Amino acid sequence: MEHRKHTVVFTKNPANRSGYENLDGLQFAQQQEAEALVTLRQLAEAGDARAQYLVGLDLIEGKHIKVDYAQGFAYLVLATEDTQWGDLVAPHAKEARAVVEPQLSGVDLIHADALIAAYRQRNKK
Repeated sequence: MEHRKHTVVFTKNPANRSGYENLDGLQFAQQQEAEALVTLRQLAEAGDARAQYLVGLDLIEGKHIKVDYAQGFAYLVLATEDTQWGDLVAPHAKEARAVVEPQLSGVDLIHADALIAAYRQRNKK
């Protein structure tokens, strides 16, 4: 049987309960991941290709959030267009796109195209 180590987090002032007391380490880590994912999604919407790539993969894999193939693929497509980060993002995004695209349904591809068009409309320069 596997035993998990539990951690108790205390605030400096016991009367000031921040909501993190008595959460075990796993719950605390999940809370931090959720907060990080919110920030990554905001960055992705703002046009950060690194965030688009990471969030796109996560939406497709469903590792930390609910699977959404169309949105994930849309972020990957947008990340492939990156020119700011040189070889850091676009080649990886292109590789992921090439793997994912053949696996998507026609409905998902049409939805992804609509999401990409809406993103581009919102972020016209």
